[in-house]
Amino acid sequence: MAGWWRRNAWGLVLLVPAMGAVAVGPYLQTYDSFLRNQERTAVESGAEHWVAYHGARMRLVELSEEKSVPKYDGSPVPVPQGMRVVKAVLEFDGVPEELEGCQIYLQDTTGERYGEGPTELSTLDGVSLPHGGCGMDDDTGDPLASAKPTPRPSGAHAHWKTVCYFVMPLSAYPSAVRISLATELPRYALLK
Repeated sequence: MAGWWRRNAWGLVLLVPAMGAVAVGPYLQTYDSFLRNQERTAVESGAEHWVAYHGARMRLVELSEEKSVPKYDGSPVPVPQGMRVVKAVLEFDGVPEELEGCQIYLQDTTGERYGEGPTELSTLDGVSLPHGGCGMDDDTGDPLASAKPTPRPSGAHAHWKTVCYFVMPLSAYPSAVRISLATELPRYALLK
């Protein structure tokens, strides 16, 4: 047995770095892929607070704390105690179909993120939250309008607004809205 150790000593010593070399390649590839799929690079506003992102322009028009949310009939429903409800009005200029699948988050002053359309609000009796998201709603939003808007051809340029609701703890304060698309990562739009 001592002869076997003597004959294979160098092979055993080189086995450790060889195994490390085999494992490092896939590890680095996985780590690089992980980093590419994380929001790391903020695209911030330029002139007039517009952010150019994924071939469209977008901006935050309003960020306000709400004490009530709308019902289906338009009447207000008070917000439950112990939560901060924030409404964001976003404005877009571009091709709505190119922004499908976007993720919208409210960011607080510490960098924590909160998703839009929270279940805490949508489960309240009779509450009707707006569509939200980055897409263009087919409805005019005006219950008194007698006709639907003229259909827009798919892929055509448009200008629209959308409303999103968020819930955060009372200890948090809103600072910005983040918009991301999987095809644009690691870049994301930061609307302030």
